[in-house]
Amino acid sequence: MLQHYILRSVGLHRNAPRVYLDDGFLNATAFQPGTLYNVHVEESGCRIVLKVSETGSRKVSSKDKRGRRQPVIDINSRTDLAGFDGQQLVRIVITHAEVYILIPASERNRRERLRRLLAKFNEGQDLRMASFAHGIGVMSNAAHAGLTKAGVNATLAIANELESIFIGQSMQFNDAWSANTHALAAPMQEVVQDQWLMNRLGTVEIMEAGIPCSGASKAGKAKRGLHHMESHPTVGHLIAPVVMAIQHLQPVAVCIENVESYSTSASADILRKMLNDMLYAVHEIVLDARPFGTTEGRTRWFLVAVTQGIEIDLQVLLNTAPEPAPTVAEQLDDIALDAPAWRSFTYLIKKEERDASKGNCFAMQIVKSSDCSVPTLRKGYHKGGSTDPLLEHPTREGLYRLFTPAEHARFKGIPASLIAGMSSVQAHQGLGQSISYPVVSAIFELLGRSLSALRQQDVEVKQAASPSYNLVATG
Repeated sequence: MLQHYILRSVGLHRNAPRVYLDDGFLNATAFQPGTLYNVHVEESGCRIVLKVSETGSRKVSSKDKRGRRQPVIDINSRTDLAGFDGQQLVRIVITHAEVYILIPASERNRRERLRRLLAKFNEGQDLRMASFAHGIGVMSNAAHAGLTKAGVNATLAIANELESIFIGQSMQFNDAWSANTHALAAPMQEVVQDQWLMNRLGTVEIMEAGIPCSGASKAGKAKRGLHHMESHPTVGHLIAPVVMAIQHLQPVAVCIENVESYSTSASADILRKMLNDMLYAVHEIVLDARPFGTTEGRTRWFLVAVTQGIEIDLQVLLNTAPEPAPTVAEQLDDIALDAPAWRSFTYLIKKEERDASKGNCFAMQIVKSSDCSVPTLRKGYHKGGSTDPLLEHPTREGLYRLFTPAEHARFKGIPASLIAGMSSVQAHQGLGQSISYPVVSAIFELLGRSLSALRQQDVEVKQAASPSYNLVATG
């Protein structure tokens, strides 16, 4: 039965690694001064078992501390600790008559992730993907496309989305799905608390999430008067379930997408630090979608975390030769010039005048068919807000229209099939909260090549790594 659990630094004594155990942790065990015990080093070298035995080859020593005689176990041997070579920390589990010296859970998980990835590659199995804040699955679809370009076969294993309408749409029209994909139509913070569910989902190799940004965007903060993003009543805390999902699913790689301002939030700091402690190498980049050939000017922050031992350089994406974007005119639906969609939007003109008199900078964004770019189209684009882009009528001054869902999809480079059969409102919502398709596809193509490179680097699985906890070695 477990008595104590300790994470301890590996010391150095007489030019050999040392694990020294005192401080009263053995007081209530069978490891009393003078007690004999055996040391068994398992074949992997990463697990040492000390077991009390009347015929043991080692003896528990002692020292006086504050007038009391304390039992001490001192393992100071290159042979015994060879399996921990380069390891700064060890995990010690104490029961009544046994002591286990193990690699830390973080390092065990790191090695297991890499072994699992190599096994999948060697056996020709598809990698399993998980998607949180799935929406209509645009990011999943783009990720799948990018991995395929890199020669990596992957299948969507888990899709979590609050809105059942969106996940139902993705289930029906998204070719990243398979018959084995688990749809989780529930808040992510509820999903990760369901131990019964999480135990049945298994592990994944890749996890992606576009964490809701309502509290991080400038408009979202201004609307609610938030001092910081985490104060948002419904999405400010979602970094917590994301981290919990990473711990449960143990992905080899994680990709997080959000607005640029999210990168300076407390949530982003928590994510970075926790990923580091989980022995991921964290990489970040801010990318503008236009050099990737999209018409919409969408700038987003991406965090890509790969298990330590895998190399990736996101900066190469900044050196990609720009793709020419088509003009707005080339992507427009055939809408008659006298169609009801063309309106004066008088209410927006009046609001613009009121805002100008107050010194506000919210102004209408008018797009011409000859333009080569359009501003960002948001989740609530269907509402026709004061800063939502409007297309100018080619011949009648003062008339404008909203872009259609199909046009919206083209501007982001998103396959039209993903919004098949959706109402205009739902389609704009699904598209507006999604991603720039070519950008995410490029990121996952690069990630796929990085994962594939590990096939020739099996030695990296055994490379020692440790979180930085600043523990002091005793003894």
